Amino acid sequence: MSAALAVDPQLMEDKSMSSNLEKIQRGLAARKRDSTFVPIISHQAFSQRHGDAMKAFARAQEEVGRVQSRLDAEFRQIDEDHDRLTIAETRDNGIVVRVGPEERKAFKSRFDRIKADRRKKVTKDALAQIETTRADLKAAVQEANESSLTDPHVMATRYALAEPKVAQHLAALAHFGGASLQTAAREAVSGDGNKALGAAVILANDSKKSADRPFNSAELGSVVFKEELDGATRQIHELEDAVSRLNGLENELRGGSGSLEKVKRGLNPVELEPADAE
Repeated sequence: MSAALAVDPQLMEDKSMSSNLEKIQRGLAARKRDSTFVPIISHQAFSQRHGDAMKAFARAQEEVGRVQSRLDAEFRQIDEDHDRLTIAETRDNGIVVRVGPEERKAFKSRFDRIKADRRKKVTKDALAQIETTRADLKAAVQEANESSLTDPHVMATRYALAEPKVAQHLAALAHFGGASLQTAAREAVSGDGNKALGAAVILANDSKKSADRPFNSAELGSVVFKEELDGATRQIHELEDAVSRLNGLENELRGGSGSLEKVKRGLNPVELEPADAE
């Protein structure tokens, strides 16, 4: 710990602050025992979860592309067969046969049913894959939200539970008042930053009464843990976007025109990150 955080009686601006260490440590100990507090998923685990879900999304996109190409080919053949049967005139043994409006309508209805039947059979597996992948993407987003991966306060507490150095910093911060705590906060974000010190400062600041807190803990946390918080936010948005794109692909498979151009926006390649990107 730096000299700026050495325990100095002259820095004790509030005698009641000497009890903060014991109070914070009791709280951390209680949280360690409370299984309901432990995040469902850590940032590192969520990064892996995100990567796996996005790979499944990419596979679903590829399958949709294959199915759309197959439908395009089959529907072109069906349309050619339809056109051959509904031209204005045909000759049979020298006799001109004309196809009237009612016959054209009947032919169209028949070939529309053929297309609908083929669409249902050809897209069955792809639609099932979309449903499974979408459910997994939504579950990943829910896990991230329930784990509060974008909450600076939770991030600070999570870090304190895992990093023993936080307790060492708290031993000094327990004697700090508002002005000294601000100095510690500036040190936590200077240079390359000090996450253990930052987490301790946030916990010490939160232990004060609201009116006595010298700064906003969430703002400090958003700087100290910027990489983790921004990464989780971006990954959540990517998962939500993937869900939206799957919805569009499903709509096209169920009733679109069969043109691959109709779904090309939903079939854009997905850039996947390494699982240990954090």
